[in-house]
Amino acid sequence: MKRNVETDFEFIKEDFRDVLKRAIGTRSNSAFAKDADLSFGCISRYLNLKTEAAPTLTTIKKIAKATKDVTYEELLTASGYDASKYIEEEIDDDAGEVQIGIMSTLLMSLMKVSFAWTMANTDSRLGGPISIKVDDAPFEMWYFIPVNKPTISKEELITFLGSQEAGSIKPNGKVTFLTSSKTIYEQISGMDMGLLSLRISVAYVSQDGIVDKEDYLNTAIELTPAERDIYTLVNGDKSIQKPLSL
Repeated sequence: MKRNVETDFEFIKEDFRDVLKRAIGTRSNSAFAKDADLSFGCISRYLNLKTEAAPTLTTIKKIAKATKDVTYEELLTASGYDASKYIEEEIDDDAGEVQIGIMSTLLMSLMKVSFAWTMANTDSRLGGPISIKVDDAPFEMWYFIPVNKPTISKEELITFLGSQEAGSIKPNGKVTFLTSSKTIYEQISGMDMGLLSLRISVAYVSQDGIVDKEDYLNTAIELTPAERDIYTLVNGDKSIQKPLSL
């Protein structure tokens, strides 16, 4: 699948492995993966030379934020990018805080829904998106993915859904993109995903921390009335709070 940004030079995986090892330093691989907000599998693939694909700019920025032992420029160069083209880009230190806020809102919303669910994956850094199993629904798994970018395209969403990081998403499940940006909400809600065998929605998190609205995208799956009326984050009883399902 086409990458959002192509490398400028050949990606030499041995060079990136060596720089990544220096970035990790004395930490365990799993501890570093957690600090960088990346899956352990992602870090392991690069350390064990199991992938021919260079890391994306997003992955490089996450690694750079998690270490003081190598620079962003060193990581760019080792990945095959011309560092002079990207070194002026800011590394967003607030992205993690935005995601935490949206995830907290998600959990509060799930405590008020009328349907039964159990948590499947509570930490995206363990690999794959946060997800729940839903009882007696037209779909078994519901996946939640925060979007922190200022703008997004249909191609970026399709690329993400086909990436290794999203490999745990099963066909016929439901994927909800979470955003606190009205721009992102409007961009995603207007997309046509008619070729994908997934239920896809976008949920808007208002400034007061409530999932204010959820809109479905057109996909290859025809939705039942129950999916629109019952299995939603916005129609729960706001006066009822349940303990988290474990």
